[in-house]
Amino acid sequence: MGQVLGQAGLVGVFVGLSIGALMMGVVGLCYAEVGAHFPVAGGEVAYVRHLYGIKTSYVLGWFLLLSCILVCGFEMVSVSWIITQLWPQIVHTRLYSILGNEVYLEPLAVSAGVQAVIAGVNYVGARGAGRLQAITTGGKILLSACFIVAGLRVANSAYSKPLFVEDATGSVWPGVISVVTIAPFWFSGFNAISQTIGERSRKVSASRAANMVIISLAAAWVFYSLVLLSISLIMPRQELLSYPLPTAAAFEAAFQSPVIGKIVLFAGLLGLVSTWNALFFSGTRILLVLAADGFVSPAFRTLHPRFGSPKNAIVFLAVLIPTLGLLGKGVIGPLLNSFSVVMAGIYAFVCAGVVILRRRADVRSASGRAHSLVLPCLALGACAAIETFALLEPVKAWHAGRWPVEWLVLLFWGFCGLWLARKS
Repeated sequence: MGQVLGQAGLVGVFVGLSIGALMMGVVGLCYAEVGAHFPVAGGEVAYVRHLYGIKTSYVLGWFLLLSCILVCGFEMVSVSWIITQLWPQIVHTRLYSILGNEVYLEPLAVSAGVQAVIAGVNYVGARGAGRLQAITTGGKILLSACFIVAGLRVANSAYSKPLFVEDATGSVWPGVISVVTIAPFWFSGFNAISQTIGERSRKVSASRAANMVIISLAAAWVFYSLVLLSISLIMPRQELLSYPLPTAAAFEAAFQSPVIGKIVLFAGLLGLVSTWNALFFSGTRILLVLAADGFVSPAFRTLHPRFGSPKNAIVFLAVLIPTLGLLGKGVIGPLLNSFSVVMAGIYAFVCAGVVILRRRADVRSASGRAHSLVLPCLALGACAAIETFALLEPVKAWHAGRWPVEWLVLLFWGFCGLWLARKS
């Protein structure tokens, strides 16, 4: 929140957040239609296989796995950061400096320990992962609701200025666009709905699935908007942005209580762990599917004889993800941008599938009624816009003196995928 408030201002963030929600809304409606048409397990990989063929599903599955790894890396780095704010005295041993930030041993070790716990819970089966998810998500919602209500009770509209942040040319749009760029990250998760509804019933209509998608996105928009208002109206903006983690600092200052700040940080920690656990679980299952299809080593489809979990996939990701943690908190922005690039591309495949399905329906229709392509075209336009914004973010960073980490990650992962494709 601190970064986007600094870039766009209160109303600028709200506008960017709303545009992002609308973009994800039209994409989500396409997901609902495709999911109702193909009520099968496997999500995007299964949809693309039915629509485009198995080779395209390999490509999409490979990059879907990357999206899980990117988010898990983001969670790991963020957990280290929050740990240093919860217990500043833990920071002792400086290891090195990278991407403009210092990396310390102790918080890195704690976040690696959290990864080990998540891997261990997933290793003993889906039930354990589900319990961890329920505990962390429930705790996050409860604590967040408490501090949002408390913040709104002491909100002061005088702290809302500036409403927008202008760049050197006087334009407010670069700041708004920076918020829109990370919309796929903020609103991700809706894509699971069509798959889970499909697994529960093969008779779920597209309209019912669409309603669930819209409800989930609206709930996310309300949550982010309330957090935005609660932190930006309880402290002068310049003072707020002077803190490394403004959300916790704002509540600590507003209520004159370090305990309140710790509670807010702990709520954030629970949120990070819940997302980390969910994406780690998804990543291991994607790797399992890719192994079953022969795209990666068959060793990754080995299941534990007792727990039934993909043990080799779990161990592999548990070792791979901490390598992103070694890059420190300077990698957070590149990870978010890379995730947006990957997910916008994946969304585009699914949305283009709606065009294919509607054209097939037109061919088979006896009434001659044409199916409108407005929705999928709007969704494809939203995907193209997010893809463009996210790909241009490294250009701005490069001009500011930072390596385009996003491009390097995507090129490396694409090269590895091509190598595997040649061997499979």
